[in-house]
Amino acid sequence: MVSSPEEKEIELCVKNTGGSGSKYLFSLKEGEEVEFLGPMGKFGVNKKSKNHDLIFIAVSTGIAPLKSMIFDLLESGFKKKIILIKSARHEEDMLYDEEFSVLKEKYSNFEFHNILSQPKEKTENKGYVQDFIEKFTPKNFDGDFYLCGLSPMINSAKEILKSRGVKKERIFYERYD
Repeated sequence: MVSSPEEKEIELCVKNTGGSGSKYLFSLKEGEEVEFLGPMGKFGVNKKSKNHDLIFIAVSTGIAPLKSMIFDLLESGFKKKIILIKSARHEEDMLYDEEFSVLKEKYSNFEFHNILSQPKEKTENKGYVQDFIEKFTPKNFDGDFYLCGLSPMINSAKEILKSRGVKKERIFYERYD
């Protein structure tokens, strides 16, 4: 779910993987009514995090809960720094760039960076998102990290962060596999 808590409509970010859930969602016609149960997860911004700078790291549709959190924080007057590092395979797979560009213009405490693992064009930020943690994390960063994506990214990012001295209590994550 991508919607922030204040929104009246529910927005979903779904990748068609061929599974029963995505098949069902992609078969729906515009205007068709559906019944949902949830949200059932507990992945959200920790109360203590609201006193710290934050870095959000997402792969593909892992951006969904992070977008909701970032929009909610900024629209609620969050003044600390927010850095988003998001990735996809190809340029056309990059999600919500327009919305994040608007946020970047509107809020001086927000920045975002795109990483492409298999870009069609030459790009400076080619590789896996976790390989760019050091590049986009300010020196002496004393904030919290929020990660969302597949297990290999989450596990790798956690190891990188721990090797940089980040305490596990400062790393929050959600796997979607």
